Amino acid sequence: MLSPDTVNALEKIGQLVYLKVGKETLKKRLLAGELPLFLDPKNPEASFEKMYAERKSIYEAIAAITIDAEGKSEKEILSLLEEVVRGK
Repeated sequence: MLSPDTVNALEKIGQLVYLKVGKETLKKRLLAGELPLFLDPKNPEASFEKMYAERKSIYEAIAAITIDAEGKSEKEILSLLEEVVRGK
């Protein structure tokens, strides 16, 4: 989603959906298991903060349906996604 070309290609094949969660929720999820390659294993918290600051506005600027996923179960999120697919 960091490349406009990627966003354009994805928009051509379907509707984009942004599953929005709070910063602390996202941080907890990313740091809980095996670290993603975009985080520095020597300083994961600082690299998360940098990544979050760089990407948040980019993700929010993309024309997508936003679903507030904070505190929702997987089942609840899937239900909301089904509504999106049905056009509600």
